[in-house]
Amino acid sequence: MQAVEVYCPVCEAVVRIKSSIIDDVGQFTKFILWCLGKGYTIEEIDGVIEIGENVIGEELTYLCGIGFVKEDDGIFSLREKGRAFLYLMEIIEIFNSSKQMVNINCTTGKIQRFNNNIESSALKKDFQKFPSIVSWQLFYNKNYGNSKDFVIENYNQVFEHLNDVQIESLYVELEIIREPKFVKYRLDDVLPINQKYSLENMDDINVVIEQPIDRIRYNIIDTRLDKHRHLIPSLLDQKNSDKKHLSFDSMRILNLVDEEKKLNSKNNAVYVDSLNCKVFPSFDNKEIEYAKIKIKLPKYEYQISDQDVKSVLNLKMNYLKASKTSTDEIIISRFIPFSAFKECED
Repeated sequence: MQAVEVYCPVCEAVVRIKSSIIDDVGQFTKFILWCLGKGYTIEEIDGVIEIGENVIGEELTYLCGIGFVKEDDGIFSLREKGRAFLYLMEIIEIFNSSKQMVNINCTTGKIQRFNNNIESSALKKDFQKFPSIVSWQLFYNKNYGNSKDFVIENYNQVFEHLNDVQIESLYVELEIIREPKFVKYRLDDVLPINQKYSLENMDDINVVIEQPIDRIRYNIIDTRLDKHRHLIPSLLDQKNSDKKHLSFDSMRILNLVDEEKKLNSKNNAVYVDSLNCKVFPSFDNKEIEYAKIKIKLPKYEYQISDQDVKSVLNLKMNYLKASKTSTDEIIISRFIPFSAFKECED
């Protein structure tokens, strides 16, 4: 099948990482730790901020008490706990200064990698679009949606040397760029109409696809009757008026007529799935009363063989053939997971 293209609304955002561990520490304390990390003495620190060596000494005494700093003959240096704090602070500062961009999918609400092939909001009217169903206000929450998991997974090289306590302390804030944009998605294939998608993934959302299907009705013909069809009306009349004088061959013809009528009393219809070029005798099509997201699928030209039709209608004998009597289009609705649509990045 030819890929179905659908545009998905997204907003751009800058990712900012913060830590509750660092939030609990004042700016002056952070500055002292940074200075110690650079090897500055009390005198050098006071020379920069001119706050008084006594004040700096009190802060260092406090940091020694909480295990961040140690003193050795009047020389202060960072302990392991202090170095870990300083490293966490530097990692966050480096990451935030890089201004990493992401997209927020306004249909699913999930954070995604930034897509450079993003379209403006001025799309053509005939383009199919996913609706924007997630409230923008939610994007401003700490650790919105999958934002923290996304950052840890996609920037693992940045955070790989942090310990579990530091990782746990991290939280994400998003700086939202409000102008709506669109990213193109493709649906490259669809399951045949006699199969269903697995919808058990609770992290996924479901889309309803509306798919046009041709229903073709057939009349079953017993070709053994072809050379006798002109006789059938008179034989039926004779059967009704004087059955006992019918010959053996006449009775055989009438029996074939009955068998043909019996075959045609059934619903001899096939359903053509043009997306997959397959024919089916039936399928489960339960009406879907409500759906937030609906996407229309096209119908393609197709060809089906006589043998395919006979197989579906279970016409095993060579003397039986199917003659098309009517074709009508029906629209079926099916659930498909959003994850079946793939984001286009080129």
